[in-house]
Amino acid sequence: MTYIGSYQSISTRIHWEELSMAFKPNYRRDRLERDRAARARSEEKQRKKEEKAAQRKAERATPEVPSEGEQG
Repeated sequence: MTYIGSYQSISTRIHWEELSMAFKPNYRRDRLERDRAARARSEEKQRKKEEKAAQRKAERATPEVPSEGEQG
């Protein structure tokens, strides 16, 4: 003799398993990945800023050399 209640619970459990995700979302890992990407972007931006500053500093440090025609 089969109970209707047990049949419904098995049917509900199978239906829930089909709808549920394969893995629970890992919010901590996702946050760490976002933080790592943001840190990489900011480091790249800082590196470019330092390169431009070094280039400007090098241009100021080199004295202007007059061309051969201007020398007297």
